[in-house]
Amino acid sequence: MGLEQKRKGLSAFLSLVPDMGKGGPYGFISTIARGQKGQRPTKQCIIVSNHTSMLDIPYNLLLFPHPFLFIGKVELSRLPLFGHFYKRTNILIDRSSLKSIRETMRVADEKLQEGYSLCIYPEGGVPSHEVFLGTFKEGAFRLAKEHGLPLLPITFADNKKAYPYVWNLGGPRRLRATVHQPVATEGKSIEELKTILRTTFEQELEEYGISNETQQGRD
Repeated sequence: MGLEQKRKGLSAFLSLVPDMGKGGPYGFISTIARGQKGQRPTKQCIIVSNHTSMLDIPYNLLLFPHPFLFIGKVELSRLPLFGHFYKRTNILIDRSSLKSIRETMRVADEKLQEGYSLCIYPEGGVPSHEVFLGTFKEGAFRLAKEHGLPLLPITFADNKKAYPYVWNLGGPRRLRATVHQPVATEGKSIEELKTILRTTFEQELEEYGISNETQQGRD
């Protein structure tokens, strides 16, 4: 089975994830809203999203059904069923291992040269429950610059409040996201790109009524 077929299988499986709350502690998420400022990419890019919840991966796949690869933490490969698909269709990274980080960057570079787009969460993981936007690592920005690719920001507004990593919290709600205009990387430093992306996410979260200080968003 080729990579694209495996990705379609993973997409089909993950499209069911919001419905899996029907019998669980979080209730049923009935709607996925796709707010959009920019256009969905038709060219190769680096997709960057704020990382908030287990819903981020399926939401990215629902927003962009064409094949792209995630760079994700190796721990996800150990999850039942999901991990079986994930480790065969994505680039895994163990952030505790310098060797793994170097190998991940090598494979990512190779896949970009083959023409794939990548989705990278620049925070490197989900920040603590009270934080809606954590500190950015350099990987996504460095890869985008080295390959001359634009960054495509996506702001997730409600995933953290619907399915947080704190398992006794959350509940059914409408999920909203904004797909922003691509950000060109040519002529910009990594620090400049990090600042642009952070400002983009913070301003959009504020429009949704969300900040690291308030944690309270408008419905």
